[in-house]
Amino acid sequence: MNELEFVFKKIIEIDNKTIRLKETTEQKLQQKSQELQQEVKKLEKEQIDKVTKELEKKYEMAIKEAQENANQIKYEADKACKDRIKKYNSIKIDLKEKIINDMIAS
Repeated sequence: MNELEFVFKKIIEIDNKTIRLKETTEQKLQQKSQELQQEVKKLEKEQIDKVTKELEKKYEMAIKEAQENANQIKYEADKACKDRIKKYNSIKIDLKEKIINDMIAS
């Protein structure tokens, strides 16, 4: 084998190694890309789940607060109604007498 053949064989050998290295690198790159995409999807799902749970808690708290407000309003309305009935009952006899006296006087 002469030197020229030796050099050509070495060049071909280096070229083949380069091609294999390129293919291996592309495969590894593709694999890493897929792994990263899976990791991103996993993180997105975790974040969505976390935000969903937080929103559910806020929703439940808002419902609870609204219920408490409604109960407070009902309590205050009931109390005001009872107070008015009590006040009316305390003055109704005098009020009836005044109305009767006004009717008689007219």
